[in-house]
Amino acid sequence: MWLDVKITDAAGKTLLRSGELDKKGDIDKDAVVYHTKLGTEKGALLNVVLADRVLYDHRIPPKGYMIESYAFYTPDDAVSPLNVEVTLKYRSSSQELARILLGEKAPVIPVIDMAKVCRKK
Repeated sequence: MWLDVKITDAAGKTLLRSGELDKKGDIDKDAVVYHTKLGTEKGALLNVVLADRVLYDHRIPPKGYMIESYAFYTPDDAVSPLNVEVTLKYRSSSQELARILLGEKAPVIPVIDMAKVCRKK
């Protein structure tokens, strides 16, 4: 799961974008992603069967929540109100893993919008 965040001004100018998928279907590197990384003392592994430890754990617990913070620059020419759109997205596997396992012609892994909030500020 990850957060797809887009903040635009009333004229449609993008002020913040995080969590967007690129042309290959990969999530941008600065997005907030909820997942675990398994590995060994040498680092992360693709084959989780060989893992002996959790290297990183940033998940939302069942019936739980996370509060995330974003900072961005609002230019002087930004037109009020600002539009904030946040979507919690999910897919069963990363597109990168699909390409590693199945090659460049791997099928597109579907993305599901789990929750979405839009506000004008």
